[in-house]
This record gives sequence, structure tokens and C-alpha cells, in this order.
Amino acid sequence: SPGYYSYSEDSRKIIASLDGKVEVHAFLPVNQVIRDKSTSSTIPELYRIADDVRIMLEQLPGINSNISLEFHNADLADFDSDEFGTVGNGTIIIRALKKGDVESDDHPYVDRRVYVYTKKDMERLERESVRALLQVSSPPRMVYFPAANGERISLPKAAANPHSLETFRELIRYYNYRLRDLGAGADWPGPIPDDADAVVLAGPTAPYNDEARQALLDYAR
Repeated sequence: SPGYYSYSEDSRKIIASLDGKVEVHAFLPVNQVIRDKSTSSTIPELYRIADDVRIMLEQLPGINSNISLEFHNADLADFDSDEFGTVGNGTIIIRALKKGDVESDDHPYVDRRVYVYTKKDMERLERESVRALLQVSSPPRMVYFPAANGERISLPKAAANPHSLETFRELIRYYNYRLRDLGAGADWPGPIPDDADAVVLAGPTAPYNDEARQALLDYAR
């Protein structure tokens, strides 16, 4: 029976803190609706978990009234394909209007897509939907990692270690930070780029030269 999945207390705090209007459009099949099986692209297992997905997503407007939620059945094509493009059941589109000036020929929304087709996908629905909500409702921020003085390097295979640099990098990506490495080929040492919201010195093992020290001090000021 449905109802085993819900947002954790930590996720609820993050969702409740989001500013601005966010739209969630979930494309899910409906068991009671007669459909032409020959033209349907819905994965059979999605029928078995569709109610779980619905119940979980229905919590969002209750956590934050800025979030609106609409369900669509892609098999029935009861949506504007010009608006959403090619989409099938199992797709969740999370979007918000872009901030600032938008070119007339540009899409007015920033959006992220989350996909859920099987029970296994339900295990990551919470994390991926919260991440998407964060990304569309907050501007991207830039973090620079100087990497020319023996700093710790990022190794994907180290991601399972909670104390690894890659774990830290992945965590701040989750909060919509964009990461850039500053190495010898990136005009470093030199002034910290103007768009830097943060600079991370990840365990340097060699002293910074005068130019690098001055650049870091100037940025700190």
C-alpha cells in the first residue's frame, strides 16, 4: 500500500526555507484511465509506485505554500507539448521563472528534471527533488579551489568516504554552488575572479608565493 515514503525533517526544513514561486509538474499514469497499450510508453512498474510518488509530491505545497503542484498523464497528452517538450510518464519537472531580464526568444523558466520509474528510484526521489528545488529557486554561486600548492585533489572513488574532499564538493554542488579549480593553466597565481562567492584552500602542502598570498588577502578584504 502507498504511504511509506515521505520527506525527512531535514529535507522539510530546506524546502520550507525556499523563497519564490516554484512549479512542480509530475507526469504519472492513472490506473483507472483506459489507455491504448500499443501507443503507451509507460513502464509497467511505474503503475505500481505511481500512488507512492503522488503522495510524496503532494506533501510539497504543504511544506512550502510557494510550491505549486500539477499532475499530468503523458499517455493522454493532456498537456502542452510546446511548453514541456518531449516528456513521458515518470518525469518530474521542477521549474521557476528566471530572475532578471530574459531575452524574448529565451525560455522563461529555469528547470530541472527528476525521473522515477521503479521502486528503486523512489529511494533517491527525496534527495533529487530537494536538490532540484534548491537549484531552481536559488541563484548559482561560484566556489574556487586553488590547486597549485599541493592541495588535496578531488578523487571520485573517494566519494564514499565522508571525510573526503569529493564528498565536500558534492555536498556544496547540492546547494547550487558551481566549482572551479584554479591551477597553473587558469591564470593562477593571480587575482581571484570577480564572481567568486567563496575560495577553498583544501590542505595546501607547499607555501603560497607572494603573488598568491596577495591575491588571497585582497579577496579576503
